[in-house]
Amino acid sequence: MTWIHFSWYRLTHIKTMALCVLLGALPPSASGQSAQNIPPADQEWIEYLLAGMLDYCKDEQPVDFDLSEVKLDLEDDAIFRMPYKADGTEATVFVERRVSCTNVGSFGSITGNTTSYIIVDGVLFETWGAVPSYTVVHDYDALLIVIPRSGSVCEYDEDIGLSNASSCFTVAVWDEYSKTFNSIDGAIKLSKLNP
Repeated sequence: MTWIHFSWYRLTHIKTMALCVLLGALPPSASGQSAQNIPPADQEWIEYLLAGMLDYCKDEQPVDFDLSEVKLDLEDDAIFRMPYKADGTEATVFVERRVSCTNVGSFGSITGNTTSYIIVDGVLFETWGAVPSYTVVHDYDALLIVIPRSGSVCEYDEDIGLSNASSCFTVAVWDEYSKTFNSIDGAIKLSKLNP
């Protein structure tokens, strides 16, 4: 499939969905990946992020609420392993939207966009959009991380934005030399939470 044009973030919803189907983009829930075998350094990040979410949750409770009753609930796919390199090497993904809090509800926006963290060898990266997935482009021996997005980040051109009902996608690929993700729009950034 060498005919693929990689300015995907400008494609309309229907064209992008068709392209992802052609490429075999695998959502994490369908890929059979699980939260098993999370490396200790990745687990430390997850515990740190959850502690921050719990603190926020406690701050948002009614004045007379017993804070010992506050808890976080994680959906089964809140944490999962996903390949990020063509050789199948996996990263840990943590999706804020898949976490809910007593009396507050789910983290993330009502449009489905959320912060997702991708942890590579104990280094935290973050992205904004829906749950990341991946696809392999065999002609380039590349694994692409696909980030679904919606709302004002989607546009036809510089002057015409789309409504929140429309979707677009952006992709990133791992740069082994720089130890970071490359994309047209900086879709996956090194988190400022890193030391």
